[in-house]
Amino acid sequence: MASQFVAPVIANNCIGTTVDGSAMPWFKCKKIAASPATKECVNMRLFYVKCPKLNQLCNSLSNAYVSSVTVCRQNLF
Repeated sequence: MASQFVAPVIANNCIGTTVDGSAMPWFKCKKIAASPATKECVNMRLFYVKCPKLNQLCNSLSNAYVSSVTVCRQNLF
């Protein structure tokens, strides 16, 4: 029997599995700013650069990954 993808959710403590069966842990985040406080599973995110046309110092290829804790604290999800 082939393994199935299991999404990381709060019910399984933010630990899912990939299609091949390997563990895929995510960061458990408590959103305090929300009313009532809720919990989410977050992962690092890729943010793309948006350079203004007149800014020659900005490189449109300099994308960046943001860590899970930053995604959680800054409410980037």
